[in-house]
Amino acid sequence: MRSIFLAGFIMCLCMTPLQVKAQNQNDNQALIEADSMSFEQDTEIVSASGNVTIQYRGRELRADTITWDQKSDRIIASDNVILIDTDGTRVTTQSAELRDEMKQATLKKFSLMMKNNLSFKGETASRQAGKSTKISKAIFTACKPCKNNPNAAPTWQLRSGETIYDETGETIFHKNVRLEMRGVPVFYFPYLVHPAPDVKKRSGFLFPDIKSSTDTGADIALPYFINLAPDYDLTLTPRLIANGGSMLGFDWRQKIPQGTYSIAGNGLWVDEDKNVDNDKTFRGNIEGKGVFKLNENWRAGFNYWWLSDKSFMRRYDINDADYFTSQAYLRKTSGRNIIDVRLLDFKTSIVDIDEDAQPEVAPQIRTAHYFENLAGGDLRLSSDFLSLSRKNGTDVTRAVAETEWTRQSILKSGQILDYFGGIRGAYHDYEIDNNGQNLSDNSAVVLGHAGAKWRMPFIKRQAAGAVIIEPTAQVIIANEETSQSSIPNEDSPSTEFDSLNIFDVYRHTGFDRFDTGNRLDVGVNTLFEADNGSSYSMFVGKSYRDKATTQPTIGTKSGKKASDWLLDFDLQQASGFGFNGQLRFDDDNQRLIRSDGEISASIKQAHFALRYTHLDASITSDGSDREEARGSLDINLSENWRLNSYVRYDVEREQRLKNSIGLTYRDDCTDISLTFNQSFTQNGNIGPRNGIAFKIILRTLGGSNR
Repeated sequence: MRSIFLAGFIMCLCMTPLQVKAQNQNDNQALIEADSMSFEQDTEIVSASGNVTIQYRGRELRADTITWDQKSDRIIASDNVILIDTDGTRVTTQSAELRDEMKQATLKKFSLMMKNNLSFKGETASRQAGKSTKISKAIFTACKPCKNNPNAAPTWQLRSGETIYDETGETIFHKNVRLEMRGVPVFYFPYLVHPAPDVKKRSGFLFPDIKSSTDTGADIALPYFINLAPDYDLTLTPRLIANGGSMLGFDWRQKIPQGTYSIAGNGLWVDEDKNVDNDKTFRGNIEGKGVFKLNENWRAGFNYWWLSDKSFMRRYDINDADYFTSQAYLRKTSGRNIIDVRLLDFKTSIVDIDEDAQPEVAPQIRTAHYFENLAGGDLRLSSDFLSLSRKNGTDVTRAVAETEWTRQSILKSGQILDYFGGIRGAYHDYEIDNNGQNLSDNSAVVLGHAGAKWRMPFIKRQAAGAVIIEPTAQVIIANEETSQSSIPNEDSPSTEFDSLNIFDVYRHTGFDRFDTGNRLDVGVNTLFEADNGSSYSMFVGKSYRDKATTQPTIGTKSGKKASDWLLDFDLQQASGFGFNGQLRFDDDNQRLIRSDGEISASIKQAHFALRYTHLDASITSDGSDREEARGSLDINLSENWRLNSYVRYDVEREQRLKNSIGLTYRDDCTDISLTFNQSFTQNGNIGPRNGIAFKIILRTLGGSNR
């Protein structure tokens, strides 16, 4: 092979003085490489054949044969032609005619590969580099060629009579186009426009959401995205519902220097003969949320919900939550120190619950401040203020102040000692609405405690792994307080007793209930970690009080000193099998009163999980047994296909609660999902129902460019 610099003998012999000057300044230097080459001095035509390559101003042309007419700045290339542009765009063609320093090209049997795996093919094309490409009988796709069969039809492609790629406007236009899936035509468009791959966002239609259910019938939503500015946009979503009416949804998003916020909602104009929930002709919802960074320490945010009625969200499959919490907050953090101020409002979609009985909190103020290295430990000062009211029900004003000192020592023998002590003061002022009669009262409580926790981890290396055994004992000395049963319980409804809170001084989640009196907490953690990646762990724990309780306390029945037994276990095998459970046994008769366990297995391309939960009536807030089973199965059918299913069953009532099964296809350019759901619950006049949903996203076409 021989190489010729056009600043060499060809350029020196044949180019004009201006061109030679340009070459000397290294502005127009080009390099030709070929197996054979000839130059006609009279016509200034360069002919090259055999692995020809021309490199010029960041562009590269490859072909089997090339004829370059330098006078007319015209290059004819044929056979195995490849043109690589300055931005990496790669054009493959049978033959090409190039002009204007290889910027303009007329191509036959054309193929263009762009960034992000976008590609065009066509019979003929005319291209102005960096400006536009016009293709006849074009094929466009965003899918990678199949590795095993590059000539196979991609997951999807657009086949059009003519396609124009406007690089300046970053837009692709198709005329007389049909959408093909695996080479099979499925849809026709007389005209289709979509953004180029580098566009971050652009106004236009998004892919529709298609659903159908026994409540609403056929249901189709067609979102239209409006790109108003780089920092804010709006999506409008008309929705046609066969058994409901016409709905319009909106979603406003904006980014400001301090953060982001969004406001979304839906409005439905109901046909009178299709209004199944109430006599309203307009129904809807509004949802708002935002997060703002005011400075390095202060944050603010909000969540807001407005519902026209309880049934709207569930009826039209917008959100099936039972409760909706609106809040606005202001929060300061500095290390571990915090100040948190919140306003809260609660709404419910459960028809049988009185909306006027839902609380409003204005405000709740929580603070925590830490003093480190004080007498060898850390001191925490914290407070909580709450003002809660209802239109119909109990109103509460609460103030809590607390201080606690903690210190940890690690002895040479490996023993770990934690010392702690603290005081909590709580004042409640409340007014209870009792059948129309308001009963007012207040309560002041001062609690003090001091204690120590001892742990001693024993570690032994075995042939197949390591064993860790850690016994733990904790002693707490605290005053007795029996007045809490008269205080309205707003934030401590949970009576959960488990391995996570057995060693907590106050096991309740809030401030309206509290543990008092002297007690001893003991437990043993055991862990075996095998060298093959498997692990096995178990925890056994129990509490003892020096006096029998006079009222129910977390983990201990009224009139008893000893708590129930706790047993947790977790088995995880390297093969993918798992089994874990949290058990609670009655101290009197060792009867199992709480069980929550899960069996899971991952076998090749499948994952299975089954969870079972049982709560005895003696430990539930409403005094009824609860027993439920949930199962899921996920199977990767292939590299792209996935099947998932879910079942939820009320064992106590022998009633199915929910079933779902879905089929998903996903590759580098396509997301397709088909889901079938069954709900068997009753909420007002919304009863059991079936639903099916279909969703498709084709990359660059009304979705994400990924």
